Amino acid sequence: MTNTPENYSDPELERKHEAGRKLIVDALQANAKHMARMNRPALKGDSLDFYVLEARKFDEMEKETLLKHKPESARSEAKIVRAHAKEKMKKLEEREHAVEQDILNMEYQPEEDKTVGSPGFTPPGPDESMILRALMFLFGLAETVYLVTVLQGLGFNWLFSLILATAITGLTWWLGRNLGMHLKENLAEPFAKKKWIILGTCALAMGIALCMSFLRAEETNEHSHFKVNPIVFFLWSAAFFAVVIWYYFRKTVLPEPAIPGNLNVIRKKTHEELLREQEEIKEEIALLKEETARTLALLAQRPVYVKAHIERLRKWKAEAIEGYITTNLAFRPDRQIPDCYHAVKQVKAENHE
Repeated sequence: MTNTPENYSDPELERKHEAGRKLIVDALQANAKHMARMNRPALKGDSLDFYVLEARKFDEMEKETLLKHKPESARSEAKIVRAHAKEKMKKLEEREHAVEQDILNMEYQPEEDKTVGSPGFTPPGPDESMILRALMFLFGLAETVYLVTVLQGLGFNWLFSLILATAITGLTWWLGRNLGMHLKENLAEPFAKKKWIILGTCALAMGIALCMSFLRAEETNEHSHFKVNPIVFFLWSAAFFAVVIWYYFRKTVLPEPAIPGNLNVIRKKTHEELLREQEEIKEEIALLKEETARTLALLAQRPVYVKAHIERLRKWKAEAIEGYITTNLAFRPDRQIPDCYHAVKQVKAENHE
């Protein structure tokens, strides 16, 4: 089957029908000569259909065409194609947007490509990641130490207090880590899709922080000459949770550099990979549009092709019957025209009108 936007056709089916047409015409011609020797059909009251039964094979060809190409389903198939293309296009656009965000987040500057030993190379100072790790460690250590003191004041022994305090601090860290990574991985998604994960995680972490803050304040107020508001401890725990979230949100896992300190080269490679991915996505989008347009064009042309082919089959049938009549009259000894032939010619004349 040849399917192009310019021409929808089925050469295989057409060749089959062409070959069938030749056989039908040959059979009708042979039968016309045979019946002519006996002056058949009779001059009056005879039916032409009995003598041209072979022409009914054109009707079978018509049914075969309809069954194979199903013109009535072209419209519903076009709706499915559009829906599938729309869904796929949405996913591609989301990927493209995510890659664009990653490229922007890289903050890559081509002029900063300095290798170790080059004239413009300057050793990098402490980066944001190191500062965040240091803050995360200090906040976590302070949280654990203070929790141990509070739990001991509640009557627990030192070892159990240390284990429980470490577990509470670890749970806060784990919640912040997962939330930060989730926000990073789903940056392109709208807030409505991820709001329940954000709200649920924050509510759990802040609930733990609030409970611990009241216990800390109570313990501190009992053993000191001044009063401490629980909000101070709550803000401390909230700051620890926020630092963990920000660290894992900003964290980018880079491969080990071939040359120590050559981070700009690594950034360039990652940046180039993102640009290549962006180009590939654009090519996929263009290809999807092209294939969708091509498929819809074919589906639109299919009913037209089927209608034209069926009209061709009906024309062949009429020509085959007319050929039968012409041959039969030429070979009849009585040189008479049966009345059933007049009916055929009358129908043909009406069709021309």
